[in-house]
Amino acid sequence: MKKTVLIGLLALMLSACTVTQDVFLHRDGSGEVRIDIELDEMVTSYARDIYAGFTEDTGNIAIFDTAAVERYFLANPSSGLISLENPSPGSLFLSVRFTSAEDILDQDSYDLPPVIRVSESRGVTTVVFNLAPDNMRILTDPVSMTDTELIQVFGPQPDRPYTEEEYLEVIAYAFADYLDGDGAAGVLSAASVTVRVKTEGEIVGVSGGRKQGDTALFSIPFIDIVTMSEPIVLSVSYR
Repeated sequence: MKKTVLIGLLALMLSACTVTQDVFLHRDGSGEVRIDIELDEMVTSYARDIYAGFTEDTGNIAIFDTAAVERYFLANPSSGLISLENPSPGSLFLSVRFTSAEDILDQDSYDLPPVIRVSESRGVTTVVFNLAPDNMRILTDPVSMTDTELIQVFGPQPDRPYTEEEYLEVIAYAFADYLDGDGAAGVLSAASVTVRVKTEGEIVGVSGGRKQGDTALFSIPFIDIVTMSEPIVLSVSYR
């Protein structure tokens, strides 16, 4: 029963969240990142109803496993947790420092295509973000949002990608009692990942996003992630 509850809760977290990342890159490749995760209210409503079956105290429900987040970054010698805040059940804010953008995630522990790669040529450093259906786990593990069954059902499908219509039907069927008047389409339209990158040097190239002043700005609707048939590749180059 508890495993089924977890899968349902994590599915909602993946489909009804807004993620904002602010990244600063130094000239030597090190840097800091601030990650803010905000869940839709329907997620906390779902969690309260579910936890009511296990405890009478639903005022202090814990959706994010902050202890697991701390353990993940403590185990990675190339990155360090600066701060971790969980001010409400549906919010998680963390700041991490890293020796290289490649090192912020423990990518070498997985037999999967890497999410982040860094290269340097003629004084220009390029950071490439490569999100594919088969490497989602590298991203979900740090914030304890990984479950094999969850990814298989609600994540990107490597063999037969969802169409947008199919994915909306999956969410609408699974969580009909928790959707408002706008239904699954309303929830998913607000779910997105925004990444803002600033560098110590001059930004000389942006792919998959746009340069806005001194910032490389990337915005990915969640529906584009779960329905992708090809990797989503973003990059920023600076000197």
